[in-house]
Amino acid sequence: MKRPKRCRFEPDELSELDAVVSELVRVRAQVNALQARETQLIHGAAQIAGAVESRGEASSRAAELPHREVAAEVGAALRISDRTAQRLMGESNTLIQKFPATFAAFAAGVITRTHANVVADAGAHLPDAAARAAYEATVLPVAE
Repeated sequence: MKRPKRCRFEPDELSELDAVVSELVRVRAQVNALQARETQLIHGAAQIAGAVESRGEASSRAAELPHREVAAEVGAALRISDRTAQRLMGESNTLIQKFPATFAAFAAGVITRTHANVVADAGAHLPDAAARAAYEATVLPVAE
């Protein structure tokens, strides 16, 4: 059996590849920071829906309407379904309110949205803020 030839990069190709990869890392950090800002804005929209809900009727049906209306508005603006917007609103609330260290790492561009969502999903069962903080302290270095 013939062994494949090894790739042989010229020094200038290696230098160019290094520059491309370095720029990719910088761009990805910027993308992560922008996605974190988007998460903050969606959280803000969800907070507005919550404020409207708190002034409304006590029935579960009436309480859901402000959230559905805000999700429809966000969905139309982002060209996503209102269901997807509702999911993003829930995820943003969970991430910002229950996993602040994870959100901070996401906003700093240190971890991706996928990392942040996995951390939040895996820690969703934790009963209180102290347990979640201890969990974040353990898993964030791994996510980074």
